[in-house]
Amino acid sequence: MLTILVPGSIHSMVNTQCTSAQLISALSNTDTGTSNIVNGLQQLPSDILEAAFGGNVPDFTKMQPVGAGAIAGTAECLAACGLSH
Repeated sequence: MLTILVPGSIHSMVNTQCTSAQLISALSNTDTGTSNIVNGLQQLPSDILEAAFGGNVPDFTKMQPVGAGAIAGTAECLAACGLSH
């Protein structure tokens, strides 16, 4: 499968096949890399978050920061594949 993403797009990918998968990214030399949404939201001032979420702001501080790569899958996917966190 090939997916072309425009610069600045927000996306996620899930391997639901219980098999090994490989992600290959090709980035231009002007690309500054990746940014995880949760990590970025945790760094914003509360008034900015309130404006963005209409006053109903999830508590992002309770979410664990993630790295710039793959993270563990959904509970359903892990269970289907006989895996655990």
